[in-house]
Amino acid sequence: MKAYHFLKEDMRSGYGNEPPWVVGEERSVEGKIELRLWGYHSSPTLLDALGYASGPVACLVEVSEPVEKYGSLQVSRTRKLLKAVHVGKEMNQLIADWAFETLAKEWKKGQDIPRGIGICLLPWPLRSYRPCGNAGSDWLQARFNKLVTPKL
Repeated sequence: MKAYHFLKEDMRSGYGNEPPWVVGEERSVEGKIELRLWGYHSSPTLLDALGYASGPVACLVEVSEPVEKYGSLQVSRTRKLLKAVHVGKEMNQLIADWAFETLAKEWKKGQDIPRGIGICLLPWPLRSYRPCGNAGSDWLQARFNKLVTPKL
């Protein structure tokens, strides 16, 4: 089944000591597959995968039937890398747009916006951006789909 995952800039997963992935490569693991501990993790949508991203490389993958699921996270025994695209620039644009949209909404409500507020685009890992990834708004979904999803 098709799914999504993010890799670090060096094409390695966020955890473990595996060598860098190569597009077209398939890997399997032995032993007991366990969510967040052992196996190849993925998500059903790219936006869902963002919440677990360890880097700026968005990946379209094919995974074996998930052994375990929790919310939008799933773990499988086998994963094949079908396509990988560096989307760091697009993610920074998304974060800036999201912050601007959030501030604009507060301003329209007549809320005071603190002086000197700034947007700091932190380096990877993407966990720094988790509030954006988990925002779940229709606006965020639409903007994400426009900026990032077409790359895959």
